Amino acid sequence: MDSCELEEIVIESHLCILSLWGEALAEAMKAKHIVNFLEEDVPSFNKNAISFFEYKLKRWECLNASEQSLRRLFKEDYKEEYNSYNHVTTFYCSNVMEDSPVDPKIVLPDSNSFNILSIGRLNKPYIKTVISEVFDFAEKNKDINIALVFVGASPDGSVEIDILAKSSILSNVKVYFMGYMYPIPLKIIKCADIAICSSNSVLVPFECGIPTISVDANDYYAIGIYGVNTNNTVFRNDEPMIPIGHYVKQLYNGEITSKSSFQNANNDADSFNDQIKFLHKSQIDYNYYNIYDIYSYPEIIVCVIKRLVSYIIKPIKS
Repeated sequence: MDSCELEEIVIESHLCILSLWGEALAEAMKAKHIVNFLEEDVPSFNKNAISFFEYKLKRWECLNASEQSLRRLFKEDYKEEYNSYNHVTTFYCSNVMEDSPVDPKIVLPDSNSFNILSIGRLNKPYIKTVISEVFDFAEKNKDINIALVFVGASPDGSVEIDILAKSSILSNVKVYFMGYMYPIPLKIIKCADIAICSSNSVLVPFECGIPTISVDANDYYAIGIYGVNTNNTVFRNDEPMIPIGHYVKQLYNGEITSKSSFQNANNDADSFNDQIKFLHKSQIDYNYYNIYDIYSYPEIIVCVIKRLVSYIIKPIKS
């Protein structure tokens, strides 16, 4: 379809490095390009790339623009003036879980164990802390049978191997790897007694009535029990830095109760009103940043070489 037949085309890029491609594609299609960087660990960029992100921010084309997010993006180049362009929104996901049959090949823990659920990629940095805290709890409470259920995986399987190696020395821990699942059957979520998650994954078990520990993506300490003493899912505000294991113990002992019920409000079209309003802040003027001058040819060559080396070394390490 010819882009001129459409009133407005919007391209949204979710990774900082991909936003350069997004800008080039938007220019070719005469579209509006929104940078909505969702990665927790934002890489460092050269001054030219920083200028590009500043250009997008000041055009009201950075959607995920809280002060914390902008500080992660700009790092030492962050300026206080960027606060004038803050935009915080809530991201909804209405179809992550489904009341569907579970594959007969999948084995789930029974109700005789203390079942802990994790939803999300296993290569996220906070996962190592989760494993350490849960295994420490298991070591100190050998009379408690613990089941760890992981929905998600690591790209090369190395995290799974590490988890199995560590769990093998604990007789009271059993691990269940579900792998990548979409949508997640409700039966798998509801088999959990508690959940430990970060980012929007927190909302999935919470909406199913599972007490959920929210983990800070920066420091890997618990932010709190979602819906009880925090409403944050990614970063803390003024919540104290409490070890994850502390809340695991409190939830097991019934010292904290968390009540929530399944909510399907995410299907409401009004949920996206904020995003639509944000689109009206920027103009369709067909001006774009010259991304081709951001990196010099020597920088590109060095980047390619580093990437090739990493692809060669990774299998050797595995």
